[in-house]
Amino acid sequence: MGGGLPGGNMASNRARGKAFEKRIADYLVSIGWQVQRAPSQAKFIGPGRFVCVASDFFGALDIIAIHPKQMFTLCIQATLHSGIGKKKKDLESVTWNLVAQRVQIWQKTESLRGGVRVLVKNNDAPDGWEEHIFRLVDGSWPAEGILGDYRPL
Repeated sequence: MGGGLPGGNMASNRARGKAFEKRIADYLVSIGWQVQRAPSQAKFIGPGRFVCVASDFFGALDIIAIHPKQMFTLCIQATLHSGIGKKKKDLESVTWNLVAQRVQIWQKTESLRGGVRVLVKNNDAPDGWEEHIFRLVDGSWPAEGILGDYRPL
């Protein structure tokens, strides 16, 4: 079971998800991005009872980041789930300016052995999303250019 906690693995899954978000944020900071993670909020559930709940930006984003040499804001939904259809639908429900915002889903899966699958919103792609896979190596930009054209020397 989930270590005797109510809800089985819920606490460990939430912790793993937050750890993945932090890993993405740390990676982006290591290559010069300024990062803001969506804050958790306390929710009243009864007399003297509160729980922390996720409070995504625009109801769909975990991370927003800016870089002084990029002309767009990076908008990221991080997930550990294998099925990302709901994540895509949540992001597609927002009206984006894909020139000013780079909308992405970062997915960590065990099958990638430390790699990250990144889906980038692109209306010219057949299903509206481009797929990239790379490893998070601090200080190293991904070769695919998913974070823009600027590359530090």
